[in-house]
Amino acid sequence: MIRQRKDKVSAFVLASPLLLFLSALVVWPIYLGIKTSLSRDLLSEFEITPAGLDNFKAILSTPDFWSALRFTILFAVVATLLEGLLGFLLALVFDRKFPGKRTLFFNGFSAHHDRALIDGCDVSTHSQ
Repeated sequence: MIRQRKDKVSAFVLASPLLLFLSALVVWPIYLGIKTSLSRDLLSEFEITPAGLDNFKAILSTPDFWSALRFTILFAVVATLLEGLLGFLLALVFDRKFPGKRTLFFNGFSAHHDRALIDGCDVSTHSQ
């Protein structure tokens, strides 16, 4: 009983620097986002003046915001459904045995090819 408690305490003590660092990576941007959204912060001026909820009133009153929000939600739903369907179909394909499965799985999804797809270049002719 005492040994288990010591293990839990030592695990927490060892993980606490990482937990503090990760929480700072999450909390700090949230704080800055809230602070910026409630102020009039112009890049050309060094003075930040409080705006209260005026920024939110202004953005909610424009029709472009609602159009952009509708598109964003539609895009997120469609992309999530398509990626889920594609992932499910790939799982079904790779669940079966077929010639070249290992080669396709390990070569086709390697970071080398992903990097080439992101860069938009052919890996076989790309020299470093």
